[in-house]
Amino acid sequence: MKQLMNPYVYENDEDRRNAKLILGLIYITWVTYFIAFLTAIPLADARLALVGLIAILIQFFPFFFVRMGWLRLGSFLVVFEALAAVIVSATVGQGIRDLAIIAFPIIFIFAGLSLDRVLFRLSVAIALLAVAWLSLGEIFHWYVPVPFEGELAQWINLVMVSLLLIVAGFSVNAMAENLRQNLSQAKFEIAQRKLIEEKLRFQGNHDVLTGIFNRFFFEEELTRLQKSREYPISIIMVDVDDLKITNDSQGHAVGDKLLQNTAMVLSASFRAGDILSRIGGDEFAALLPSTSASTAQQVVERIRENVAEQNKMDAALPIKVSIGVATAEAGELAITFREADQAMYADKDSRSGNGSKERATPR
Repeated sequence: MKQLMNPYVYENDEDRRNAKLILGLIYITWVTYFIAFLTAIPLADARLALVGLIAILIQFFPFFFVRMGWLRLGSFLVVFEALAAVIVSATVGQGIRDLAIIAFPIIFIFAGLSLDRVLFRLSVAIALLAVAWLSLGEIFHWYVPVPFEGELAQWINLVMVSLLLIVAGFSVNAMAENLRQNLSQAKFEIAQRKLIEEKLRFQGNHDVLTGIFNRFFFEEELTRLQKSREYPISIIMVDVDDLKITNDSQGHAVGDKLLQNTAMVLSASFRAGDILSRIGGDEFAALLPSTSASTAQQVVERIRENVAEQNKMDAALPIKVSIGVATAEAGELAITFREADQAMYADKDSRSGNGSKERATPR
């Protein structure tokens, strides 16, 4: 019984919207059938009264099914009963000229919103057969149309047209609302997809630990800049000294923190157009387009100054780096990369006397 009190037993938002739509149409058709029933009284039309009464009663079936959560069955019954009511009403009324005929397009709108493709096509086929029945039936005298006459008939027509327009307005509004909901959902999904794509693109081009560019992006930019007109191009290589010692003595979490601090200092040392990347475990490289050798040397000095400032603020985890720089006026940047790499190890050797570490080479 709890489900009967709650019409929205659906988990899906679209199903809940369709349930509201169907129940709203059921309420309106109940009013329509009741007015048709009342209309039959002054006309002394027992057939019309019977049709209206039966239509009111059978609407309880789809109402019950929708309340119970059987949306597809309830939707089809609403459409089928509406088609049947129109056919019977026209047959016992004015035939193919009956005002009830204009309900067919309204029913199609509702069917298109609530039924799948197969059931929608079935509904259209039933309507076409109904039109054939009403047309041919009158020609071959399978039934006798009963025209409404007099002033009362005009009032009845006014009421029926008004009700049909109300139903049409409700259906069109429901269709528009459904389109707005679908458009809103589509916009949300597109936005979410773009966010995911941006995230994947960021992850593909950036180092997870430090947040700067990774080696893949560095090599892509190396290839791109080699074909550009942004010469002279300088390359700066930076190696974090004693990272292995830090990892072994203090743990990898401290070593990761050291790399993050180094990336932060380096990021603050380069210009917006420079391309800073982490290309190895303890190695960083930066591409500096349109940068002469003298300007690149100034950047190196700025790096050393920023490292010194960082070490003053965090003396417990000092940063020690070896730096190499090389500049290409033209030609292969891979050669310039190797020259910067060699300069970096020369810097390391000059301070530690140990140049045994394997040189980095671009792929």
